[in-house]
Amino acid sequence: SMMVWVVRGGSLRIGFMVAPPALAGVFDRIAGAAAQGVATNQQGVLASFIEEGHFAAHIRRMRRLYAERQEVLLEAAASKLAGLLDVDRAESGFQTIGRLSEGLDEREAAREAAEKGIVVAPLGRFCLAPIGVQGLALGFSACQPREIRAGVEVLAGVLERQSRSLRK
Repeated sequence: SMMVWVVRGGSLRIGFMVAPPALAGVFDRIAGAAAQGVATNQQGVLASFIEEGHFAAHIRRMRRLYAERQEVLLEAAASKLAGLLDVDRAESGFQTIGRLSEGLDEREAAREAAEKGIVVAPLGRFCLAPIGVQGLALGFSACQPREIRAGVEVLAGVLERQSRSLRK
C-alpha cells in the first residue's frame, strides 16, 4: 500500500491504495508524477490531528450525519418512489442503490433526471458485464435533507413519466 497526499483548492486530501506487489511500483510512479507533495509542516499538523483524536471524532460525526441523510432518502423513497424504485439501505458509504421496476430504463432515467438537475448513475456504468438488473446509484452524503426530499420528488416525476409511456 502507499499513501498519496494531494492539495486541491486549499484543502488537504489524503488517500491510499492497496496494490498487488507486482503493480505497486507502477502505481507509485504514477502517483509520484500526478500528485503534488505536501510540505513537512502540513504533514506534522495532520499527524497531530490524528494522534489527538480529532480525526476519529470527525469520522464519528460524519457517520452520524450520513446515517441521518440516508434515513431521509429512505423515508422519501418509501413515500414517493414506491412501485418505481426500490431503494436499499447501505451499511456504509456515501451512496446506495435502487432497483427500477420492470420495464424502466436506467440510462433514460439518469439522462432525464440530469436534465432536471438530479444526478444519479445507471448501475450498468459500474459493471463489466450485464447484471440483468436495471437500477440507479443514489448519492445522499453531500445533500441537505431538503435537497434529498426535493430530488426524490423530481426523480419520482421522471420515473412516473417513463412508467406511463410504457403503459401506452
